[in-house]
Amino acid sequence: MCKYKALFVLFLTVLLSSCSNTPTTTEIILPVSSAQGDINKGIIIAQEKDFQKAIIFFSSSIDKNSKIAEAYYHRGRSYQKLGNFSKAQQDYYRALRLNIRYPEVHNSLGVLYTSQGEYRNAIDSYTTAISFNQSYAKPHINRGVVYFREGSYQKALFDFTRALEIEPKSTLALKNRANVYSKLGAKNAVCGDLKQLCQFGNCASYNKLTKIDYCND
Repeated sequence: MCKYKALFVLFLTVLLSSCSNTPTTTEIILPVSSAQGDINKGIIIAQEKDFQKAIIFFSSSIDKNSKIAEAYYHRGRSYQKLGNFSKAQQDYYRALRLNIRYPEVHNSLGVLYTSQGEYRNAIDSYTTAISFNQSYAKPHINRGVVYFREGSYQKALFDFTRALEIEPKSTLALKNRANVYSKLGAKNAVCGDLKQLCQFGNCASYNKLTKIDYCND
């Protein structure tokens, strides 16, 4: 009996010893899920502009877990890059059904509407994107472009200026704001933005205007 008791005590001691070596919750490194892993691979491939292959990975992620809004968003962007606007729109809607507060999706949907000339829908989408992320420069730039096309120059000026407050080195915002200033006849402001643009390495427009003495004051 003592023999068995000793064995039991020995077993319990070993068990407790192994438990004490188990890593805590904060020490455990959880593997990336298979579905998320496919999204990550798809993003890398999309950056290489192989959108057809990227779609395969995003679709694989959706097959494994249909509740990840990110997969639909990125697949929608790939479809949009390929010119398949119908499938892109469907994926954006699916992403928003899973997460209505997804500013990047609203912005991409706005880009899609803009490309189709649906300016009112585009402005609504950009405005929604901004409402969910006040520090998101892209929808300000994109909405400003639509306002510019409509001839709403003051609204466009506001958006490009706001984008530059968020991202002071945004060459796209500077180029567009210079165009607005040009429409408004604000010569000094045009030259100021183009000079700043030149400081970021894009001097073509500024050099062209200095050659004709437009920006030599």
